[in-house]
Amino acid sequence: MNNRWLYLVVALLAVLPFLSAWDNGFVFDDRGLIVEHPAVWADGPGPAWNSRYWPDSKDAGLYRPLTTVSFWLNANLAGENPRPFILTNLFLHLCVSLLVLSLLRALFPRAARTSAATAILFAVHPLHSEAVIGIVGRAELLAALGAVGAYRLGLEFLRGRGAPWGIASAAVLFVGLCGKESAVGIFSVLLFHLWSVRSRGASDDVRTVFGLGGFWFAALSVFLLLRINILGSLFGLGHVTRMDNPLFEAGTIERIGTALYIQLVALGQLVWPASLSPDYSYPQIVPTPALQAWGWAFLAALLAAFFLAVRGKQSRLLWGLVFATGTGLLTSNVPFPIGTVYGERLQYLPSLGSIWVLVAGTAWLFRNRPVPAALPLAVTILLAAALGARSFAKGPDWKSDLTLFGNAVEAVPNSTKAWTNLSLARSKANLFEEGMVAAERALALDPDYVAAQQAKASILNQTGEPEAAMAILEPHRQMPGRRGITALLELGNAHLLLQDGRAAEAEFRTVMDRVSDRPGPPDERWMVGMASAFALQGRWSESREYWQKAVSVKPGELRFRQRLAYVLWQDGDLDQAEAEYRRLLAALPDDGATMNELAWFLAQTGEGETLDEALRLAEQAFQRLQDANSADTWLVARIRARGCDDARSWLDEWRERLGSEIFGDLEKKWTDECGS
Repeated sequence: MNNRWLYLVVALLAVLPFLSAWDNGFVFDDRGLIVEHPAVWADGPGPAWNSRYWPDSKDAGLYRPLTTVSFWLNANLAGENPRPFILTNLFLHLCVSLLVLSLLRALFPRAARTSAATAILFAVHPLHSEAVIGIVGRAELLAALGAVGAYRLGLEFLRGRGAPWGIASAAVLFVGLCGKESAVGIFSVLLFHLWSVRSRGASDDVRTVFGLGGFWFAALSVFLLLRINILGSLFGLGHVTRMDNPLFEAGTIERIGTALYIQLVALGQLVWPASLSPDYSYPQIVPTPALQAWGWAFLAALLAAFFLAVRGKQSRLLWGLVFATGTGLLTSNVPFPIGTVYGERLQYLPSLGSIWVLVAGTAWLFRNRPVPAALPLAVTILLAAALGARSFAKGPDWKSDLTLFGNAVEAVPNSTKAWTNLSLARSKANLFEEGMVAAERALALDPDYVAAQQAKASILNQTGEPEAAMAILEPHRQMPGRRGITALLELGNAHLLLQDGRAAEAEFRTVMDRVSDRPGPPDERWMVGMASAFALQGRWSESREYWQKAVSVKPGELRFRQRLAYVLWQDGDLDQAEAEYRRLLAALPDDGATMNELAWFLAQTGEGETLDEALRLAEQAFQRLQDANSADTWLVARIRARGCDDARSWLDEWRERLGSEIFGDLEKKWTDECGS
């Protein structure tokens, strides 16, 4: 295939299967790493270079400044619109895929079809969905971009084109390291090149390989100095919970055996990507003798493959084995435990080596058999179509937490974290019964998981059981970080439900004190809580102040404006209240509830023509809603505008159409307003 057309095909295939994610929002870790990350919303990129990747965690041991800078650029250009973030990920995946093709063609000029097939399958593979579609998967994309880009430039240095290529290669590697630490795995390919030059007897080229290693080591040294400066140590990884990685506290033999089994699972997903998930937390994967046996068997097969490739001088297969093993080693939990037991995103860069081995190995098996010239192309097209279709189907999974974790629990039914996140998503969508089922499922898997306990407490609050919620939340109030803040917020909400404004105010003030010095976007939840607590106490001017703060943080949140309008009314500022109600109606001209709110306000405060407008709006609201609340507004507006006798006649006329229950309530209302 003509080079230009081949690159164009790979570019298109890197984007088209993932376009189904175009309408997705911020989900899962996007909130902590983007929406709530202070450095992403800072005035300049400086804070991204001076902060941890997870700003609230001192134990994560992660420093990825360039990934955060890229989020900062997106945020400054487009605010909280997720589409530019997604577009950036697609562009980065396109660039990596093109670099993969360029690298393979440069490494193996006599294996053009194998290189093309590998690049195409890499571009479309659904195992890459988490890295490409999940916005925070960008760290994997930047690491791969830096590693593969550095390797491609390094090849030119190895071919004697001079030091500028080595310097450029090191600079690109530094970019990858600042995207994610795992880019350091590219150092492993130097072992392949050392073997290659020695097997050819080209001893002079050994110095060139070490020279490239020197350039790369310089880039790594600068990165490590930055990392130590921010994290305080080389690794910076603190205690990892059993939930995130049950291998962290396992014995060495148990950990390595289970970690090897997980790599076997990843290889299986590469071959048959039917079941994919963003989460594999406890107890989905735990060390067992059976899993360890599979892991050690996989290691034996891998060592045998290495031995045969070296002995048979199968350089193509050896390169793939070295690349897959070397770039995936640091995140495999084999040499040492990391912060997560497994993530599909971790396979993004190593999968290049695995795909190459599968494609090149297949070509080697059929090397002496008569194969029609069109067959490899046909097989590649069929595989690309099938894998691309699977990737396209995965895109909508990441639309929201509800879709993401609804699909996740089907793939990993024993993940406590997946069930907890599904519970929170269902609760946010007002699916409280289904949310409680998910929370109970999570607690059945791990009764001590605080996030699942808080998810259950939140649902109890929202379904009118604040006392039960408080019993769960009280032990959490002193917890540090997000968990403690969440507990205090829910305790405040419980006090609001119990009509205890002073107690609610105390809880929300504690939250305010905890987050007041925190840089970045303010959290409107405590502002809403304070406003509600003051309103419950009849302190309308103070409630007004905090509703205005909440509106300034979330100007597009219309329910905040609705509450602000009511508080303005109660505070005696009728003109501002009416203006706010009318702005709401202008924003939602066909919304019955908004019509009803304005109609009620005008019926209570207006006179003359204003009462006629209240009556008209109330009638329109009832036509849309036809519930007791809108019927009550319609009756009161009619009494104010037309008098009690007219309202009585209207009520009798509508008796049958209103229904007995609504009619009875309205008749009592008429009696209260007009007398018997």
